Amino acid sequence: MNKFMNEAKAVMSSSMPKEAKLQAMEKIATRMNYIVNDSAKFIASDEFQQLPETRAEAEEESEKDDRTAESSGEEKPLEDMEKLK
Repeated sequence: MNKFMNEAKAVMSSSMPKEAKLQAMEKIATRMNYIVNDSAKFIASDEFQQLPETRAEAEEESEKDDRTAESSGEEKPLEDMEKLK
């Protein structure tokens, strides 16, 4: 949203003709609306509802996934990157 606000300020303070400013502002508003709508859809989704509520829960879940991967013989992404080096 800050990016859009900065773009809007730049458009308004530019020396563009009034009609060009209006068109530029409409484009900014359209892009902003897409993001707001997509965010609202995601927040209403089951995927969002299943996310951990706190950082501690997320870290615990990540550690659990790491332990599961270790016990199943799967390698962690960082280990894969080290092998590539």
